[in-house]
Formats: sequence, structure tokens, C-alpha cells
Amino acid sequence: MVTFTVNHKQWVPGLPERYVLALVAIDEQDDVRIPCNIVNCDVDDVTFDMPVEVFFEPQEDLWIPFFRPVAES
Repeated sequence: MVTFTVNHKQWVPGLPERYVLALVAIDEQDDVRIPCNIVNCDVDDVTFDMPVEVFFEPQEDLWIPFFRPVAES
């Protein structure tokens, strides 16, 4: 993850009031950056350079990419 900000306003009904908007770098191609949400962790636990992994959630006929912290092994 390159950078992030924490949103403190519920812009869309159904979204939480606080959530993370991030810019994620892709290891396989250094010049690619993906704007996304960081999910499955507490907002206060998100840090710069935190390793994250992609997973996909189905929404009607689309698969939406989300990023979550990499589980420590």
C-alpha cells in the first residue's frame, strides 16, 4: 500500500461512517497503482507500507476487488 486516508463521513447509505481509501502498488508491476478500500481490519490498524492481498466479492454480474491485510504466518 502506497498511501491511504480514512473517510469519516457516510456518503452512501449502507457504507460505514469510517473506512479506508487506499492506493495500492502491485508487486508484479511497480508503476501500477489501484485505488481501493482496505477491509477486514480495524481502521486504526491500517499503516503505510502494510502488506495487503486482493480478494474478489460478487456483486450482481461483477466481481469487485477488495484488499485486506496479509495474514501473518
